[in-house]
Amino acid sequence: MHPSHQDPRRLFVEQWLASVELVDDHHSHVDTAQRAISHKRKRHDSADVANDTPFQAIMSTPPPSHGPGSASPPKKRKTLPERGRDAAGDPFMDPDATPRRQGSSLFGSDAPQLPHPSIASSSNPPSSATSDSQARSVRSRATARSTSPTKKMQSLLALRKPILPVSLEEGELPSDISELYDRLLSITDEHRDIFPAVVRDEINKAAGSRRRFPDSWFRMVEARTDRAVPATAATDAELPAPTERQAAEAAAEFVLLQKIKSRAIECRNLAMSEAAWNLEVHGPLLEHALGPCPHVRRHLVTSAQIAKPFVPLMADHALADFAEKKMVDFVLVLDNRQKEQDAAGRDGAAVEEAMFGRLGEDIRRVVQSQPNDCQTINQTSYTPLWYQPAGVSIETKASSSSAEEGRTQLAIWAAAWHQRIESLWMGSGRMTREKRVITLPLLLITEHDWNLSFACDRGDRIEIMGDVTLGDTKSLKGVYTLVAAVCELGRWMEGPFAQWMAEILAEA
Repeated sequence: MHPSHQDPRRLFVEQWLASVELVDDHHSHVDTAQRAISHKRKRHDSADVANDTPFQAIMSTPPPSHGPGSASPPKKRKTLPERGRDAAGDPFMDPDATPRRQGSSLFGSDAPQLPHPSIASSSNPPSSATSDSQARSVRSRATARSTSPTKKMQSLLALRKPILPVSLEEGELPSDISELYDRLLSITDEHRDIFPAVVRDEINKAAGSRRRFPDSWFRMVEARTDRAVPATAATDAELPAPTERQAAEAAAEFVLLQKIKSRAIECRNLAMSEAAWNLEVHGPLLEHALGPCPHVRRHLVTSAQIAKPFVPLMADHALADFAEKKMVDFVLVLDNRQKEQDAAGRDGAAVEEAMFGRLGEDIRRVVQSQPNDCQTINQTSYTPLWYQPAGVSIETKASSSSAEEGRTQLAIWAAAWHQRIESLWMGSGRMTREKRVITLPLLLITEHDWNLSFACDRGDRIEIMGDVTLGDTKSLKGVYTLVAAVCELGRWMEGPFAQWMAEILAEA
């Protein structure tokens, strides 16, 4: 048919098809560029792709109404979840961390998104705000991918009060912690008095027919709340017969610790998560070990973030934003509520209860006098910790590959506590160069193994000195050693730590 006589409707359709081919050709170029970018990034994201295949977005398919001559619509970009990543720019991201409470969806609000095809093909260009947001998102994803241990250490050294790791062989512990350290060595190296003598036969039998523990490892006690009497202090004939209470407590403890050991082995064999370890092993063991310490308790604080005023400062006095979301799993706190019922029958109980009563009053007085965003005695605004000072911080990891990340979390948490205490001194006008924050025990639990280090205030820096191996949860000897060591940490909190807190609160 001659063009001049062509049906106008047919001419309109042909012109429309030509325009569609131009748009599809543009999308083809865009899709090719995206595949090239994806190929370049493949070596960075291959591990995530392998782990997260079930979460991949399904690529769209062309609808059946498309004719043979039309190109398929552009393929949607695959989106993978941001696994284990903290806020943008975090140099300490932990791929194995316990899942924490987040304010965004699984895929993260900062994931760059391609516009919907209908928007891409329109004549309206994207707004500058959208472009800037997408550019920031791409930069943040590139920054958060991975960080070497060297980079982590550089970030700790860049703090206004730098954090340095120091081995116990290279440095000297401050005098405020040396007595605790000596007692812990007696427990962990010599295993002195770790077992109750009343269940000696059961313990030796559980250890195996070829193993018999030395007598010095057993103690005679009337109850767990009383001080131990070494079993070697007298012959078996001279020792008093175990009381009913003593035998019952020791037998119950033996059953409990055997159960905890079995659960720990199961957690390890089945590669369970940190949350499972905390629930089945670490939490019950800590609670039992602190039984003789009525004014110390453990708190699970996996959602307790560092409060903004106490985030450690960088050398240029800017906030160390990467530190704000660094959290720990447990803390041991001073429970300064009076325990009249628990104190009944204990020597010096009345004096002890009066001291903790005054401490509780001083804490409330000081905390309630602070600005609204600082009304807590600790470095976090987590409600249970407003009035209960945390003396021991604990980070748990379900994999040994995450141990370095755990040390970093503990170091930052300790630095934030320094910031909190120093702010009290500055607020009262008593901050001097000679002031020192008390040395803080930091406990890192990696699978079965429990290792202790100490955050030491050196004035211009914080030294993390360690490690001391406290015990493990894969053997009966290791579990009983842990119980004795954690109990010693509790006694330190009720003694030197509580006294130090009372002194600084009196000045605030």
